[in-house]
Amino acid sequence: LEKFAYIASHDLQSPLRTIVSFTQLLKKSLKGKINKDETEYMDFIISSSKSMRALINALLTFSRANTEKLNVITFDPARLLRVVQSEVGSAINEKKAQITLQNIPISIQADRVKLRQLFQNLISNALKFTQKSTQPILIISLATTMMVVEIILN
Repeated sequence: LEKFAYIASHDLQSPLRTIVSFTQLLKKSLKGKINKDETEYMDFIISSSKSMRALINALLTFSRANTEKLNVITFDPARLLRVVQSEVGSAINEKKAQITLQNIPISIQADRVKLRQLFQNLISNALKFTQKSTQPILIISLATTMMVVEIILN
């Protein structure tokens, strides 16, 4: 699965980059010569191509996550969450998101790298897929037996 995902990722991303690049060039060269609808069509092509690239990267990440060995250590999950928040800080600020941490234990045993990826993906996706007019409120709560991430959209 990992080999397939790597090959698919590599082989599919190259044409996507070409589609995005040439659509952007076409849009630039036709500026002022095309109407608003045609400009929106090109923006849609660019946006959809970038979304497909993100899906391909997610497939690759998923395939690797299932084949890599777990490296379980004891660490402070609140510190990890602060690191993730700083990494996606610009998206948090752009969306004016509120993130609340509740019931975070002082330490947990887990694979720190995989948990960081999970938090980063959950927070990024919550922000990415929020309507522009909506202020996201993310409540992250950890329990000893499970993790709960609640996303409230106003």
